[in-house]
Parts: sequence; C-alpha cells; structure tokens
Amino acid sequence: MAIYAMDATFTMRDSFVRGYPAIRKYYAPQFGPGASRGVLTFDEFNMEVLSPDTVLVRAVYQNRQNGETSRGTTTLILRHAANHWRIIHDHST
Repeated sequence: MAIYAMDATFTMRDSFVRGYPAIRKYYAPQFGPGASRGVLTFDEFNMEVLSPDTVLVRAVYQNRQNGETSRGTTTLILRHAANHWRIIHDHST
C-alpha cells in the first residue's frame, strides 16, 4: 500500500474507490492471514512521461493463483512528490 497516494483513486467495474483508507480496506481481505496470494507478473510494460512529476504506466498483467491464470491490462498514473513516486490513479481490467 505504500505506493498509493493518500488521495488515490482505484477504478472498479461501476464505481471508484477513493482515498488510501478505502483502497486499503478493498485490498485487506486479499492479504489477511490465510489468504491465498497469486504470483503477479507484467508484460508489455510501457511508461510515458506526462510532465516532470507525472508518468503514465501501461502494462499487461498475469496473475497465477490456485492453478489458474488471469490476464488483463493496467494503467497507472504516478506522481512524484517528497522524493517518492505514488500511484494517484489505478485502473486494471
């Protein structure tokens, strides 16, 4: 979660999750005790500089979990502030 900005947004199918606390709550069950975690890898990784402190990252991901593989696309917008890059918007399908 350290990579997310406090005011980040996360895209859902029909809504947005807004803010660090809400994104953490969304992810919490996937990382709790006994939760099954997959192996996440990225292909076709591409980064575009939008401004000196903002980048757009595009990638295709694969998540292998419990013998199954899911694949999708992701776009992230990151902002550089206080010597750190933070996700300000996460859209994964």
